[in-house]
Amino acid sequence: MVRSDIQILHEEIRRITTESDEFKDKSEKAMTEKIRQLTLENDALKLQIAENNRRFAMHDSEHSQSSTNSTYNAERDKFRKSRAKKEQAGSAYDGTDTEDVSKHRGPPKGHTGVSHNNKAERTVVQNVYRCSTCGGRSLQQISPKIKMVYDFADNDSMQMECVAYVIEKAVCNRCNAISTGTEPTINGTSLGPKALGFILEYYAKRSTDKTVAYYFDVLYGFGISPNTIWNAPKALWDLLEGQYKSIMDTMSQAPYIQMDESWIKINGKKGYVWLATVMDATYIVVNPSRSAVVLDLHFSRLYDIPVVVDGYAVYNRFAIRQRCWVHLLCEAEKLAIRRGCNDLCQYDRLFKMYNGIKKMDRADAAQCRDLEKHVLEIAMSYGEGHKFRTTLEGAAPYLFTFLRYSGMPPHNNDAERDIHDTGVL
Repeated sequence: MVRSDIQILHEEIRRITTESDEFKDKSEKAMTEKIRQLTLENDALKLQIAENNRRFAMHDSEHSQSSTNSTYNAERDKFRKSRAKKEQAGSAYDGTDTEDVSKHRGPPKGHTGVSHNNKAERTVVQNVYRCSTCGGRSLQQISPKIKMVYDFADNDSMQMECVAYVIEKAVCNRCNAISTGTEPTINGTSLGPKALGFILEYYAKRSTDKTVAYYFDVLYGFGISPNTIWNAPKALWDLLEGQYKSIMDTMSQAPYIQMDESWIKINGKKGYVWLATVMDATYIVVNPSRSAVVLDLHFSRLYDIPVVVDGYAVYNRFAIRQRCWVHLLCEAEKLAIRRGCNDLCQYDRLFKMYNGIKKMDRADAAQCRDLEKHVLEIAMSYGEGHKFRTTLEGAAPYLFTFLRYSGMPPHNNDAERDIHDTGVL
């Protein structure tokens, strides 16, 4: 059966009509989706603008933008108009305005400000029972010191509370020294330890003072100024600066030190804790980096002191080094367990050598050179191209430094234990 031209034409028209309807449906769906996306973006922008306006109103200051409808800009305009009127009248402007400028202290009228009613939810008395100088108990009470401290109610609470601390003061009848009760917080801030921890955590995330103040207001309903936020870590630093300087002074006089570094989680991200220790002092630095810059910034005063370290290359900055024998033996042991045979034989030689030298108190330069040659012979026994051979050859000149410095151990186990405790805490 042969189709006529009219039938072919009808089929072609139906096909074109069907394709046109499908295209129309797709176009309508695409347009609907585009309108929906634009609507969502518009709503998000409205929320952002509303939030910005709220924050401008909260943190209104002379640094506000000229176009901002702020209370400060309104007061400034009144000030300028009043000044212009007096200049036109030919009188010198004295900085006062009896009609428009308020006489009371504080922020301009209408400014939200940040203040508290200083009403304490509870009172805590910090008693004095003994003289802090002579230890005597014969005390005469004098006017106490009152300090208002703002902090979270407890560890699991999201409620800020104000506590009035009554810090007793007394004069000793024996030595006339004045003793006071324990301070509830550090000088320079009215925030307690839990609130300080909150601030330091967000400082570690590089939040600004205004951002941290915003978190206090939104999350805990506690209005706080950016200046108060700035004062908190500064007060903490002022407290710790003297302690850190004292620890570093002690370490710089030590006959030798032990050092180590290890990775640690900092706010959910990988960071590092660096540690230097001596008999009666330990210096700890937590930093996101494991580079030599950390040593240059924090430990450069110790570069001329003999140090016991592992094989990390950044420790080459120290002029006098003792390579940790325990680290080397652990690496040799892993190879012996994994491969056996020759690696096991060389591990036994190293282990016997270590047991012999760790009992020695001192050795002269000639003895140290002979011991170093013995280590190089063991290294060559690992064969050409062996990775541990290169490690052992590089360590050999620094394996017997401890025999020239009385009391120095051939390992940095003390630093290892300290850094483990630090990482756990």
